[in-house]
Amino acid sequence: MMEKNNFQTLADNRLEIAKRLALDDDIAKCLLNKAELFKDTTVTPLEKAKLIGTQIYPYPKTTGTLDQSKSYITMSFTYKKVKGGNYFKTASIRITAFCTDDLVETKYSILRPDFLIQKIDRLLNDTRSDGWIGRLSLDSMSDVIFDNGYIGLSVTYVNTEFQ
Repeated sequence: MMEKNNFQTLADNRLEIAKRLALDDDIAKCLLNKAELFKDTTVTPLEKAKLIGTQIYPYPKTTGTLDQSKSYITMSFTYKKVKGGNYFKTASIRITAFCTDDLVETKYSILRPDFLIQKIDRLLNDTRSDGWIGRLSLDSMSDVIFDNGYIGLSVTYVNTEFQ
């Protein structure tokens, strides 16, 4: 009998979302370039891959001290046990996009955290991928302010196939 490993599946879910975000051209350009006209820059596949663990974190905090002018994305997952089963599924994902005060403004008539959330929503809202989380739907959004000069937005997506 094949052993079910809930924790490997949950870890895979985290990395799948992080990869989706890191490989998106618009998100990568926004995170890697501090310029107010960041869309006109080029980002290599290697630069995108390096975002995971440096500016995109598949957990709810960054590592180390935030002392540079940068933009970040963090994630927090809620898991629930499936009724009648002995395994867990992702019930919701909260994603926070934030940056330092000096990076908030852009030349695109949109704030940098708003741009990031807009691109994240395009990738996740009302999407489904076989074998991982299920259909995601935007549930809520709120402003976030950190004491150390970072501001941003936090969005929560719920798995509509699992409640």
